[in-house]
Amino acid sequence: MNLDELKDRLVGVLQSLGSRIEESELYARLREKFDTLTAPVQKLIVGGTVALILLLIFAIPYSMYSNGSDTILYHEDHRDALVELYRVEREKRLIPAPMSQLTVMDLPRSLESLAQSANIPRDQVESVNEFDNAAAPGGATRIPKSIQQRGARISFKNLNLTQIQQYGQKLMNLDPNARISGLDIQAGSQAGYFDASFKVVIFSLPERAAPAGASRSRK
Repeated sequence: MNLDELKDRLVGVLQSLGSRIEESELYARLREKFDTLTAPVQKLIVGGTVALILLLIFAIPYSMYSNGSDTILYHEDHRDALVELYRVEREKRLIPAPMSQLTVMDLPRSLESLAQSANIPRDQVESVNEFDNAAAPGGATRIPKSIQQRGARISFKNLNLTQIQQYGQKLMNLDPNARISGLDIQAGSQAGYFDASFKVVIFSLPERAAPAGASRSRK
């Protein structure tokens, strides 16, 4: 459909609409009242009607332009804040992870302390055992041998699902270098409860021996 056909169709629709309005009873009454008015009043009404139509025609695009301008100004006003937030986020990502404060010797005791904070009674802690993840069956064989993989396994009996979930969440925040390497869940001796075992491994580099004579005091 080209522009001329669209124009002709629009004109036909407007003419049909105008004919229907002229045939209506309300239009006839208004026309009679309008004809009884004086010429100055008729001109005033016609002028006001034309002004109102022009106002509506120009008000819609102006409101759209005004809203667009306000949106642009809002983004310009907050652009510096957005750039600053992006810069802070990038700098935060570049900050190296904190050094591990948890040692392998402290790991078993830390696992038991987490159990208490997860509302697990002490009598439900069945055992806590240390192990070497590199030498254990199914250990992380792809990790270089120079990295130590010492860990501990804590076993519980008759835990509910909420206790298992809370304890697992606390283990995830235990230490930057501590990772959950295994989780075993089996049906407990009580209906609706489970026996669970968590394996946690600390990855670390072996401590280097101090060079000879490094501890000598300067004279």
